[in-house]
Amino acid sequence: MHKKLKKPPFLIPDWKVSELVGAAVTTRENGFSMNEFANFNLATHAGVDLCVLEKNRIEIKSWFDSGLQWQWLNQVHGNNAVRVSEASKSIIADAAVTDQRGLVCCVLTADCLPVFFAAKDGSEVGLAHAGWRGLSAGILEATLLKFNAARENIQVWIGPGIGQCHFEVGSDVRDSFLQGQSINQIEKLDSSFQRIANAPQKFLCNLRSLAAHTLNRLGVTEVSGGDFCTYCDEDRFYSYRRDSQCGRMLSMIYKKNL
Repeated sequence: MHKKLKKPPFLIPDWKVSELVGAAVTTRENGFSMNEFANFNLATHAGVDLCVLEKNRIEIKSWFDSGLQWQWLNQVHGNNAVRVSEASKSIIADAAVTDQRGLVCCVLTADCLPVFFAAKDGSEVGLAHAGWRGLSAGILEATLLKFNAARENIQVWIGPGIGQCHFEVGSDVRDSFLQGQSINQIEKLDSSFQRIANAPQKFLCNLRSLAAHTLNRLGVTEVSGGDFCTYCDEDRFYSYRRDSQCGRMLSMIYKKNL
């Protein structure tokens, strides 16, 4: 018989959202994975013990309505967003949007930002996997295009990701955001890159700021979250930049079966 863990292995996003919306982010605490993947890895591509992975997935599902359907993605750091009406096998995409009750949109991360979307009336929800590549390629723009709700009626919460304090990048990353932009946009985007002293081609990159700037430019003004650094908080979060070999946290959002 499956033994439940002592406490729910997830965080609840701190945002004012419709009661129709359910959302959570797992931590690495309390699970069954071992070694560098300890303890609550939920990704099939991280680690080799699929039996342990299945125990972890059964565990997280046990904390929610048994009638939920779970839509997993095969994430490729791209800009493909999909609108789903029923759960299917894993889809090659980096974002999912739905208006169906009980259909869970899932994203796996370990430094990239999980970006939660919800229409203010709870009619639609979505979730995007947004690292620097996805942000630069337009994953947030693609996600919003899958919504029927007007931009001013969409709110966003940004989940745990690597903080600017530890995300060192080269000039190629900075250039990918600045190229082709107007002078006004360049000034705003460039503020997300802090030059590193004595290293002119190195910057500390603020993913949260880049995401918020993009969302604001697109007409989404209610943006919160982004307060957790996966690199800094080793006890609670996996970090690919910190550990290289590590598990993945699950971010999930769905419309409740009320």
